[in-house]
Amino acid sequence: MKAFAAFFASLALLFSSLTAPAASYAKSAEEPGKEKAQMKSAIVMEQETGKVLYKKDENQELPPASMTKVMSLLLIFKALSHHDISLNDKVNVSEHAASMGGSQVFLEPGEKMTVNEMLKAITIASANDASVAMAEYVSGSEKAFVKQMNAEAKKLGLKHTHFKNPTGLPEDGHYTTAHDMAVMARALLRYQKVLHYTSRYEIIISGKIRIKSFGSSIPISLSKLIRERTV
Repeated sequence: MKAFAAFFASLALLFSSLTAPAASYAKSAEEPGKEKAQMKSAIVMEQETGKVLYKKDENQELPPASMTKVMSLLLIFKALSHHDISLNDKVNVSEHAASMGGSQVFLEPGEKMTVNEMLKAITIASANDASVAMAEYVSGSEKAFVKQMNAEAKKLGLKHTHFKNPTGLPEDGHYTTAHDMAVMARALLRYQKVLHYTSRYEIIISGKIRIKSFGSSIPISLSKLIRERTV
């Protein structure tokens, strides 16, 4: 299994295998000691048992960046499992959601996409615009969704986690730890459908190919299909 390169490793790597450990900011035992020394915080946890295989300052509070979307996805998949929403539901993109910076799939205000397409955008392209659009759809507003995120964190027993948004964009008071992130990852993996999305590297949304590229998304025309090789 591939080692995680940094605390903010992509969801595709995080959930690349059913037997993979739920981990954040982790390196395998085979990695050079120099790179281990550069890690601020780390943990490797077995998915099925929760057994900790490796840890280093696992309770250090750090900004989670795009790994915030682990919790966002957890709430979306919970809503799906409770039949509050369905994969075929059409989600309207608000001006607020479309205005998100950072990683995105360039959604337009008023554009409609299915929940299924939004999940692809979030898991494959780490799309902030899609994350906010889904937050608004699931909870009525981004603020209400963030409140649910923090309630779920408390339910999971996470003592060093607090969210201010569903995207991971920098904001004071938005933090988590390697340990708490691993617990969230284990909870998300109870919904194994997530692996259907995180195992992909490109998607078609609104007639364009959106390709994952270093945490961002590049829209290109269908006539210029580019396939990114997994490394």
